[in-house]
Amino acid sequence: MYPDRGQHSTFPTMSSQPLQNDPNTLTPQYQIEFPDFGELDVVLPEGFEDQSHHDSSCPCFALAGPDTDETGVFLLTISVDYANQERRRADDGARFAVYHGEIHSSNQALLTDDWAEVLEYVRSHRSVEAPGPAALPASRT
Repeated sequence: MYPDRGQHSTFPTMSSQPLQNDPNTLTPQYQIEFPDFGELDVVLPEGFEDQSHHDSSCPCFALAGPDTDETGVFLLTISVDYANQERRRADDGARFAVYHGEIHSSNQALLTDDWAEVLEYVRSHRSVEAPGPAALPASRT
């Protein structure tokens, strides 16, 4: 999270409804960082939060792992580039990339133009779920 940007934006996931054009709805972080990107045209897997930053080549969304609060490293990160290939900022040309942890070439696990491949990869590599309230460890005193 970037100190001047506040909390993470929440996006439509496979279990939620798409954002409506409500004037009271906050602008998603990816639209602030990439104002010419347009609307997100894919439904993110459950639990992914907007981590977009203008220093990245395109919007990115991350899934927190059980130690993200301590380490700052996410379990999985998905980058979503422009639908129009001519507008893509990433050098590799693929629209979607999945990374284990932070976005870095050494962490890249999948590069594709097929969103179904991204969803399947996330399903099969989501071996560690983000802990819910019942799964949180007891506080140390």
